[in-house]
Amino acid sequence: MSIAGGASSLQRPSALRAGGDATRRWPDDRSLIELGVLRLRRLAGDEDAVPRRIGFLPTRLVDGIEPPSDPLFAARGDVYRAAYAARN
Repeated sequence: MSIAGGASSLQRPSALRAGGDATRRWPDDRSLIELGVLRLRRLAGDEDAVPRRIGFLPTRLVDGIEPPSDPLFAARGDVYRAAYAARN
């Protein structure tokens, strides 16, 4: 994806979990829905430095959002922290 010539959009359909084991492959007939569109209009002025300072943590939730009971969710925080530390 390049935004050199203007804005770019990214659409990613996703299958919602409907119970079952999240560690196993979902059936191919699982229906997909569009969750949203990510639009990039411009690059940050310091785009080379920003990735070093930003670390995404899926386990950091805003008020009103509760963590799922999925045991994989808790493990993701440790994995993302380790990946961030390895980059810096």
